[in-house]
Amino acid sequence: MENRIAVACGLALLTAGVSCSSSPISGKGSGGLKPGSPCTVSAQCASGDCAGSCCAAACSTSDPVCGAVGCDDAGACVYPSAGMTCAGSSCSGSTLSRMACDGAGACGPEGTGLACPGNLGCRADGGCRLSCGSSADCASGFVCNRAACVQPIATGTCTENDDCTSEICGIAGTGNCCGETCPTSDPICGSTACDDDGACLSPDATFVCGPPQSCAGNTQTNAALCDGLGHCTAGTTSCSPFICGPEACKTTCASSADCVAGAFCDLFNVTCCAGLPVGGALRVDPVLGDDAIACCGLGKAMPCATLTHAMSLVGAGPADTIVTATVGGAASGDWTPEGEIYPIALGWRVELKAPGIFFAGPAAGLPGPQAPAIFELTADAGGAESASIVGTGVNPVGIGMGQQGNQLVAGAAISVGPGSTLYLANVSVNGSALAYSDAIEASYSTVVLGQDRSGAVTGPVQIGNDLANPLTDGYIGIECYGCTLSDVPMSGTSSVVIAGQGYDIDAYGDDDGGASISLQAAPILGVAPAAVGFNTCPSKPDGVGVLLQGAVTMSLDHATIQCMSFAGIEVPPESLAEVRTSLTLKDTTIQNTQFALEVFAGSAVVSNSTIRYNGHGVGASATVDLSGGDAGGRNTVVCSNRIEAAGGPPGVSVLNQAGTTLNASNVDWDTPGPDLFSCDSSVLNCTCQIAACTDTPSADGMDAVVIDGGGTIITTGNGLSSLSCALPPEN
Repeated sequence: MENRIAVACGLALLTAGVSCSSSPISGKGSGGLKPGSPCTVSAQCASGDCAGSCCAAACSTSDPVCGAVGCDDAGACVYPSAGMTCAGSSCSGSTLSRMACDGAGACGPEGTGLACPGNLGCRADGGCRLSCGSSADCASGFVCNRAACVQPIATGTCTENDDCTSEICGIAGTGNCCGETCPTSDPICGSTACDDDGACLSPDATFVCGPPQSCAGNTQTNAALCDGLGHCTAGTTSCSPFICGPEACKTTCASSADCVAGAFCDLFNVTCCAGLPVGGALRVDPVLGDDAIACCGLGKAMPCATLTHAMSLVGAGPADTIVTATVGGAASGDWTPEGEIYPIALGWRVELKAPGIFFAGPAAGLPGPQAPAIFELTADAGGAESASIVGTGVNPVGIGMGQQGNQLVAGAAISVGPGSTLYLANVSVNGSALAYSDAIEASYSTVVLGQDRSGAVTGPVQIGNDLANPLTDGYIGIECYGCTLSDVPMSGTSSVVIAGQGYDIDAYGDDDGGASISLQAAPILGVAPAAVGFNTCPSKPDGVGVLLQGAVTMSLDHATIQCMSFAGIEVPPESLAEVRTSLTLKDTTIQNTQFALEVFAGSAVVSNSTIRYNGHGVGASATVDLSGGDAGGRNTVVCSNRIEAAGGPPGVSVLNQAGTTLNASNVDWDTPGPDLFSCDSSVLNCTCQIAACTDTPSADGMDAVVIDGGGTIITTGNGLSSLSCALPPEN
């Protein structure tokens, strides 16, 4: 035991300040000291064991660390405390596997998998660390913060990245834990820190980070601003349907120039509307509509309330658009919407469909030619403009009168301005004789009767009426100043019927533009007679069928001109030095007028036509060709009697007042000769110019007459008409 005692002295007794001898203790000592008595050698003790004091019995000393280190005052063995590490301990990561003294002198296993205290990790020598200098000194899942190992945090204050579960501490490794990596690349808008909740903090949209806002075309490039997420963004905004202003998109329009291509400006609502597509529709309803709705009548918007507003939309629309403006819904009968402004300006290429609607014009105001028209079509500065007004065969559009027949209060029912073209189909139009207002005024423009612009809708045009009522008579049916007037072929019906007018067609051409009229689809002018013969007209409200003045070219085919109180066709003397009026009649009938055909200027060619039952047939002081001209065929000029003129000079079928040659060959007459007379200007003093005349000089029914012996009438190829020139029985 002396070796162990020596060790014990080294490890314990000396530590306790006890002096001991290095002499071995073996066997039972010869001394008589009792256990617990101080001793220096084992021999002094009765037990023979000395460990600074006499031991009561031998102590275990085999383990160099856990063996007895001495005996106490009672002689009991003193061992190192239980749990003291002894040989064989190890440490891995933060888990300790340790050998420990058992307090009875033996070294044995105390346990395995024991965590190092303070969440610390192991030292290289196998023991647990007592403090940390970095997170590498801590157990897994813990980080070193202020020399202590602690769990990382999701949010809150940090001093280094591994303090945080995201391993992101602020922007530069200090501050607050961030929930994600913050954008920092932009020098102005990049994130500067994280807040207490871990969110990145970046400059907001009040920070300018690049060029200011600009605009070009219809794309606005927004000002470069921070987006609050760490980025500098400019971005673009489409201005459509508006275009750019100086720096930003326009939000109102003053004209269609403020709108993108294909869109147009609703001037009333200063809003750009999407373009009207080809064949697009625009709805108008005076009951259910509302002009205050932007872009009314288009798409799903409610209808417009007035045609004035609807036409302003069409007029502002693209020039290549054909639009159908339909008046319908709750509308019927007389057109009297509140807010309608006259004239209603028809828009570009609009097709106005208003079956069964009557447009009588404003309800109040002074009537007369100075008043505005009901409808007006005028070309804009961009060029020619065209429009159509159409109804249906059953329900035509009424213009210039109300549903009950009351007349318009307007300067004209329809006015077509220079450069414009108007198409009419299934339309009834009238002016007012009392107000001196026209049904249709066409000034250096074009009017097409009987169809719409596309040709898809056809139907006749009725101008005036045959009611023989001065209150419903018109003034001028079609007044044509340098206009182009035409019609289209129609199956079984006339393209135009004009009745109850002072002048059915009044045409004038000058140096600014000649008038051109071509009516080929059986036009009818005047009230129809009840039967063939004299005095068969129920009334003669029409004064002149056709009046041609100046530079006018007119062609009538299969026309009927009848029951005129004055002239069927009149070409008055030309005041200009150059005579330019040109008239061509083909397959035309002129009957029951005072003067059927009066030509005092220009020229006229008549073929395959019948002139009958008139006061006078053909009167000429200009060039008239009754031979048929290039068209050939025969004409019939018969039955002329002052009974159709309400008195006056005797009736003459052909009267040459020009002093030149009038070609009346190939004509069928009352007599086969025919009779040829020379008369004074009163036609009351006449003499026969052939061998014998059947007719009595200065009597009604003279075939051919030259005035004062001047000029001649060619009468070769004569024929005898089968028509009866008998007067009514009462005469």
